[in-house]
Amino acid sequence: MKTILLLFTLIFSNQAFSQALQTGKKIEETLKTWVGSTEAQLIQSWGTPTSSHKLLNGDTVLQYDDRTNVTSVWYCKIDFILDNKGIVKSWRWEGNNCDR
Repeated sequence: MKTILLLFTLIFSNQAFSQALQTGKKIEETLKTWVGSTEAQLIQSWGTPTSSHKLLNGDTVLQYDDRTNVTSVWYCKIDFILDNKGIVKSWRWEGNNCDR
């Protein structure tokens, strides 16, 4: 019985890890396409960001934070960094539910 349980755990863990890698590849491919776009284009497609703030160097961060609730373990946070002309120059993401 312990052997079956161990085997099931290993298979499940491997599938979860594989799925996480695929999700990471998918979101990164999506985010790459936004570099060079304008703030207006981004907002038209993604909607109003959850928050935004100016950095000391003049760049702006638009943040999209997708959580079902405050205590949710499933989340996705995406930051788009725009230069002082409002053009997306980079991005970053974190989470375990970034399936766009």
